[in-house]
Amino acid sequence: MDRDQFRAAAHAAIDEIIDYFDGLPSQRVVPTIEPGYLRPLIPENPPEEPEQWSQIQADIETKIKPGLTHWQSPNFMAFFPAGVTYPSILGEMYSAAFTAPAFNWLCSPACTELETIVMDWMAKALGLPECFLSSSENKGGGVIQVTASDAVATVMIAARERRVREQALAEGLKDGTVEYEDRVMELRPRLVALGSNQAHSSTAKGALLAGTRYRSVTARLEDNMEMTGPRLREVLEQCDKDGLTPYYITLGMGTTNTCALDRFAEIKAVLKEKPHWQRIWVHIDAAYAGAALVADEWQYIAKDFAEGVDSFNMNMHKWLLVNFDASCLYVRNRFDLTDALDITPAYLRNPYSETGRVIDYRNWSISLGRRFRALKIWFVMRSYGLSGMKAYIRKTIGLGNIFADLVRSRSDLFEIITKPAFCLTVFRIKSPKLRSNYESSVPQIDDASNAITKEVYELVNSRGEIFITSSVIAGVYAIRVVSANPAAEEKYLRRAFEILVQSTEEAPSPARPEAVRVAYGTDSVSYGLHFSRNLGTAPSAMPSDSRFPALIIQRARYDRFIKIHGNDNTRVLVTGATGFIGAHVVDSLLARGIAVRGATRSLSKGEQMVAARPEYASRLEFVQIEDFSKLGVFDHAMEGVDAVIHVASPFTYNTTNNEQELILPAINGVKSILAASAKPGSTVKRVVLTSSFASVIDISKNPGPDFTYTGAHWNPITYEESVDPATSAVVAYRGSKKFAELEAWNFIEREKPPFDLVTLCPPMVFGPIVHPVASIAQLNESNAVLWSVAAGADPLPAARVSAWIDVRDLAEVHVQALLTPDAGGKRYVPASGEPFCYEYAADIVKEKFEWARNTVTANYEAGKRPGPTYKLDGETVTRELGVKYRGFEQTVEELVRQVKETLA
Repeated sequence: MDRDQFRAAAHAAIDEIIDYFDGLPSQRVVPTIEPGYLRPLIPENPPEEPEQWSQIQADIETKIKPGLTHWQSPNFMAFFPAGVTYPSILGEMYSAAFTAPAFNWLCSPACTELETIVMDWMAKALGLPECFLSSSENKGGGVIQVTASDAVATVMIAARERRVREQALAEGLKDGTVEYEDRVMELRPRLVALGSNQAHSSTAKGALLAGTRYRSVTARLEDNMEMTGPRLREVLEQCDKDGLTPYYITLGMGTTNTCALDRFAEIKAVLKEKPHWQRIWVHIDAAYAGAALVADEWQYIAKDFAEGVDSFNMNMHKWLLVNFDASCLYVRNRFDLTDALDITPAYLRNPYSETGRVIDYRNWSISLGRRFRALKIWFVMRSYGLSGMKAYIRKTIGLGNIFADLVRSRSDLFEIITKPAFCLTVFRIKSPKLRSNYESSVPQIDDASNAITKEVYELVNSRGEIFITSSVIAGVYAIRVVSANPAAEEKYLRRAFEILVQSTEEAPSPARPEAVRVAYGTDSVSYGLHFSRNLGTAPSAMPSDSRFPALIIQRARYDRFIKIHGNDNTRVLVTGATGFIGAHVVDSLLARGIAVRGATRSLSKGEQMVAARPEYASRLEFVQIEDFSKLGVFDHAMEGVDAVIHVASPFTYNTTNNEQELILPAINGVKSILAASAKPGSTVKRVVLTSSFASVIDISKNPGPDFTYTGAHWNPITYEESVDPATSAVVAYRGSKKFAELEAWNFIEREKPPFDLVTLCPPMVFGPIVHPVASIAQLNESNAVLWSVAAGADPLPAARVSAWIDVRDLAEVHVQALLTPDAGGKRYVPASGEPFCYEYAADIVKEKFEWARNTVTANYEAGKRPGPTYKLDGETVTRELGVKYRGFEQTVEELVRQVKETLA
């Protein structure tokens, strides 16, 4: 392409870009293609000969645009916006023309110096304290990073190095010596980074990259999901008890879920309470909401940053008219960055850098090379002026207020979950129960509301006129609508509201089968089941969670992932379906519109389950398999099955032959189900296997509270030890779980079947029952032990482990392990982060039930709680599968009430 061809092509491209923007309001926001759509449209090999630009440009229309999600559409109201304006695009054009890696001042002086200038401009526009200016006496300054994640990782590394350097120097060690380096490496493992459980994932990822621990501070709905001083103090004190050294904390100005503002004044006061807390690096993550600071009325927030704040980041590419990428990071002391990141080999040395007269931004970030990003920021600030930028922020905030008022105007349908802020409104659909009888200053978890909100969310996105996202906030499923798009106008938000009202009024009320109801006077409570509708008809879109919006998964096809749309042809085989865990899994699948074939040893129990769920009679069936361990017994059950959840497993403490009665049945049961799933003609795409924490824990060790069991750990029991007649049934059980699970993974490796595998290793499982149980004597083992506390067991049972999970949460983990594409090939250890002991259970039962004060034994240590011990990696389940855990108090109360009122 020569200069004349480039001129013509550039003119044509500009015209096409303008036409694209003009046509966005009438376009469907989310594409209707499927994963892999593009490969068949592109030749397998690159062209041997040059092609005409006209051919290349034509492919933009026919091949690229059909696969775009239109973030610049005024109907895009999801996530946070990805802004773009014409001045910003022009800046990108010049940046491409002036391309250079710009790793130091000499590479491109204008690139470095303009970045310094516009970052100071931006700091002044945001009203940041003077300490963050490059001209400040405190040696502050700003640098343009790629994303907020890069900014967080950069300052976290700087914080880590500052903390260990201070400690090593305080001990009299000299920087650069072997002793200094050794001491630094000794100190790092005790470091811990902190953030709210609402903090963006970049904080946890930053800690991972920095090689340090991460602890979260719980934000609560009653606090508007804001981190508070008292909650932080609890975590800091626990870190002190655990011998950990907090060195960094992310505070949110506009969290991703709800745009909450952590309570800076409270938190700073707490950090002043102890000298070592004062040394914690405080970072303000204002990636989205920080843009509001350009408006004078919001700059009071920034005044809190003048003291006790080490760094601040804000993404102009979200809400401030500049296209991706343009993340502004400011630090109070630039030498904290350069001390941690400056590595200067001979080939990078030059006289200008050596004298210290210039800034080399390569030492302010992880990457060496840098783009000329300052140009587009410069163009935008000059084209709009501060007055134009303020007007834009105020306009979009006003639009957000209009939308929030619309939601409030239909309080019969909607409930706002957290205070609307910075163009974001977070709300849910009220269930019939909430619409008729509900008064609370803090939204309460309501399973029916969660189900109908999810239903409406998926229905809205499936229609495609607008695009929104959802989230789960302290157990409340909610819809998020954002009005900060540069193209946003009131008419589009009003139309979005009309669509939400229409979809809500069309959505049927969630079903509530009698089998899972427990009477509370005249009321009834559904135990954690998420029914999306009365399944006379099926959901129109695949279920999704806050991490996988419908855009990504409702049309997904993955080679080793089951595609479940909840239509009449979709079926999952659940083994152990009439048992404690399996029945909850069955109900969770049915609630999503997925047909279930249950495998059970007792067909009569299966018939009882169908009878108790008449609205699901056409989607729930059972097959009797008397011996799960025999090869071939599952063959007839596999017809038309798309996935398998294998829950069934032998469990007994009364064995005369460990190998024949416990270990081989467990191994052969796994072999049988996998072999049937892999037979020619099988349609199975994923198998989810219920294993146990027993296959993970090494009971020969007693690791401290800084140790976490993950999916990478296996118990060390040998097969010979497991089958030894002298071995106890408890040890043999651990062996059975280990070797059955290993058989599954070995099968996958050996046979390479057309399905993938996920295994789950939960600890103790408690919670309400939904399977057929006629008497207390038929309770499952764990619930029976827990009930015995209420019934007067003396002495109280002793907990073998302090880890546990609610059965409803575990059922949800099973279903999400099935539905989440990236879960394939992984091993999870789902567990509540709250340890338990039976003394704790006794306290709960006596507090909640007056009758129990006469039955619970007095022969125990009231107020006792589990001591510091190892942890289980339940956080990975929350992060990757989106499942959060109920508290022990809720689980105990609901189980005991159910047993007392229905079985006792």
